[in-house]
Amino acid sequence: MTRLSPTPRTTLGRKKNRAATDRATLHAVLDEALICHLGLVRDGTPLVLPTGYGRDGDTLYLHGSTGAASLRTATQDLDVYVTVTAPIKHSSTAVLN
Repeated sequence: MTRLSPTPRTTLGRKKNRAATDRATLHAVLDEALICHLGLVRDGTPLVLPTGYGRDGDTLYLHGSTGAASLRTATQDLDVYVTVTAPIKHSSTAVLN
């Protein structure tokens, strides 16, 4: 499976040897966890919300109402951050772009 291309935003500064960039490992982390944290700025205020999600191939789907202000904001042209914490058995840090 292919590796992800690093970007300045996804390149680790510390403990680079613990990072995983191959898609198989990253997919395993996404498949094991249940909740992600969605981060964005809405009306000038940072917002981080626990959010359910699912994955199909390389596409990450966020669960929520189409009426939710956070998800409507996430569809706009702005940076959105998603953090996933998997069970401890994965010893690598997943860096997603």
